[in-house]
Amino acid sequence: MAWLTSSWNFVFNWIFDKLVPGDRLARGPIIRTIHAVLFEGLFMLATVPIIMYMMQMTFWMAFMTDITMTLVILGYTYVYNWVYDRARLYFVEA
Repeated sequence: MAWLTSSWNFVFNWIFDKLVPGDRLARGPIIRTIHAVLFEGLFMLATVPIIMYMMQMTFWMAFMTDITMTLVILGYTYVYNWVYDRARLYFVEA
């Protein structure tokens, strides 16, 4: 699951940056919220079936388990990408 998460993070952020060009630091709360919700929501398309299989759950139970984990991680995703953009400016573009 960690490999899938890392791969999805790379692919999604690459596509998102192509579709939403411009200064990453200028992205406001609305764009960052859209980014986080899309990232986690689309990732659930892959994780719900995996949870169903690995934990021997019904679709509904796997969905509820995943949505609970996703809501917790959603805030982390928002903050992580905000910090990353600022760190990238400091280390890469300095």
